[in-house]
Amino acid sequence: DLTGFPLAGLHATASCDSCHVDKKFAGTKSACIDCHRPDDVHKGNLGDDCADCHTPNDWRIWTFDQVLKLIEELH
Repeated sequence: DLTGFPLAGLHATASCDSCHVDKKFAGTKSACIDCHRPDDVHKGNLGDDCADCHTPNDWRIWTFDQVLKLIEELH
């Protein structure tokens, strides 16, 4: 891995073309939402940091602590 973007979870099985359109590697965005905005069932209402709740292993594997989130928002 020369890019600094770890191909963890399902990213390791994705085809290169699914992220690197026209075989361009430089400048490829690496935030979850950059590629997964169409998959966002929350429609942006929970922010752009998918990794707050989801893992790269599967969108259906998620962790969300509602109490902790509320505490963070209050501080």
